[in-house]
Amino acid sequence: MKKIAMIFLFVVSSGAFAEGSISRSQVILEVSEQSPELSETLKKLDLSEVGEAMRAGRHTGIGGARLMPYTFLSKDGSLTVTIYDDNGKIAVDVRNN
Repeated sequence: MKKIAMIFLFVVSSGAFAEGSISRSQVILEVSEQSPELSETLKKLDLSEVGEAMRAGRHTGIGGARLMPYTFLSKDGSLTVTIYDDNGKIAVDVRNN
């Protein structure tokens, strides 16, 4: 019985979040509310126009919303930029590919 309950829980909860895409302009707008300086920096970086984010399932109450972390590649593919929430503050991690 425990095994069936665990399988059911996994199947039900696995659809709560999925990969989704997010536009760079949407992230810049969202970030600008908390960190105008970071928003301006993101505008200047040569990032792809579409990045990756977690997408909340419709049954979560915030259905379809994109959640941090947001990940973008530079247009030349040399950098990965991740924007995330660090205890209520927006932070950025930049890595060479």
